[in-house]
Amino acid sequence: MACSKVYFLKLAIFQQCFLYITLVVLATNTTNTSDDNHLLITRCRSNCTYDEKCYHKCMRNYLENSAYKKYGDCPANPPSKLDTICLNTCDGLDYKCPGVEKCCAHSCGQSCQSPQNLDKVKGLPAVPVHAMVLDKGMQYRTAAVQWDMKLEPEQPSPTYYIVESRFHIGTTYTEHKMENDWQLLPLISFLQKDWGNFKRYTSEVKLKPGRWYQVRVAAINSLGTRGYSLPSKPFQLSKKT
Repeated sequence: MACSKVYFLKLAIFQQCFLYITLVVLATNTTNTSDDNHLLITRCRSNCTYDEKCYHKCMRNYLENSAYKKYGDCPANPPSKLDTICLNTCDGLDYKCPGVEKCCAHSCGQSCQSPQNLDKVKGLPAVPVHAMVLDKGMQYRTAAVQWDMKLEPEQPSPTYYIVESRFHIGTTYTEHKMENDWQLLPLISFLQKDWGNFKRYTSEVKLKPGRWYQVRVAAINSLGTRGYSLPSKPFQLSKKT
């Protein structure tokens, strides 16, 4: 497998003198796995924080011992088109499916399908909302990625955030050209603000001029994720930057 670098944010809650102090850390990790598995990587990182022995054991259990299971239920009635062809695209292994999709059986094989009832699983972090990219004015090739998170009860493990982007080159945005694979987006700095019943997160990123970008964000803990936010509106750096 290719060696890839994963960029993510760790949100850890510590209790001290009856006060909850929020600590946000910008972290990086390098591991031998494909880019498709960064949700899996981050789930192990949340489970083990900075315990490298625990982390590597977690990855082995998931990839070698087939212990990686995603939450949610397989559809009770899979799409009828699956019944007409014999597909076996995931071998009963959830980690072979992208995003939150699970490996589910149908009448003639197994394939990756979108799970049901993810919203009923306790302990999973909420899906980030209102993801957007904002211009930073005169700062050279710099923009801000912003998203909101609904306040929830204390999670069973630290929550990490993954930010991904895709782009196309051109002076005018064209929907069908936005076909690039989603790629991990390195984050420079990080800011958190409380806004009543939700928290707002903002991070600076470096972008290239002449490109239209979209971003999406996922929140992950040791149990997994509910999935990615909706893609942001298209964004292009102003000519001033």
